[in-house]
Amino acid sequence: MANLSTQTTDTAHSLLDYQVVDQTGTDIGTVHSFWADSTSGKLEFIGVKTGWLFGQNHVVPVDKVETDEAARTVRLPYTLDKVKGALSLDADADITDAEEMEIYRYFGLQGGASRQNYAADTTTTTTRGTTDAAGMAATGAAGYAAGATANTARTTATDTARTASNLTGDDREITLSEEEVKVGKRTVDAGQVRLRKIVRTEVVNQPVEIRHEDVVVERVSADQVHAGAATPDFKEEVVDVPLTREEVVVSKDAHVTGAVRLHKTAESETQNVSETVRKEDVEVLRDGKTTTETQTNDPRK
Repeated sequence: MANLSTQTTDTAHSLLDYQVVDQTGTDIGTVHSFWADSTSGKLEFIGVKTGWLFGQNHVVPVDKVETDEAARTVRLPYTLDKVKGALSLDADADITDAEEMEIYRYFGLQGGASRQNYAADTTTTTTRGTTDAAGMAATGAAGYAAGATANTARTTATDTARTASNLTGDDREITLSEEEVKVGKRTVDAGQVRLRKIVRTEVVNQPVEIRHEDVVVERVSADQVHAGAATPDFKEEVVDVPLTREEVVVSKDAHVTGAVRLHKTAESETQNVSETVRKEDVEVLRDGKTTTETQTNDPRK
């Protein structure tokens, strides 16, 4: 960790919005502003924006305050209750001599110098006069606060990039914005495909040849009767001749003829997305003619 008292205005802007913890690691709030020496540029106080009530900005000296840039945290050598009782000021407020002495006395420290104060959303520069140590010792802390002279020049501007951007004199500023289209994708239900196996019937015609037996009665002459025939006895006689025929017998045999297989495929297509966006610009009316001022400080141009 690095000591915060070594930070200057050139590097301290990166501390804005760092998480602030007390000496036990308890979360207190965030770095909302800071005040620096106007001569050396070194930090003297930071404003800790807390979540109590409406989020007060408590002023804490940077002496023995450490910062961890990797974790983006600032550790105070005080307890949470100690910070809760510290002086609370607006981010762009000046620290008077009396308030300075009160802050140092509250935290048990000594110090005092001309400062510049820097807020998370505004930048305020204050140059203050000082008296020598003998004069302060003679008049006491109250006399020093009452007798010190102040020469204050303040300029205020919106600091959108966390850097000191000052407007002076009759300068005016209009913030311009524009919308940007962001296109994403999501997966939705597109229906389903169902395969169902059904059974169909059909009539198969196939010709089959079948045979059957019959009897042909034939009368022959006596000379054609085979030898050894019985002599005539004039008795009745019955002769049975069995007959046969073929009939059709139908059976069925099932066998596999193939299969149907399915699998999913993914296909891509390009769709054009059209959307209306808004963009702010500035029209300048000069001598009855309207012109549009082109932005030249836009990093995307």
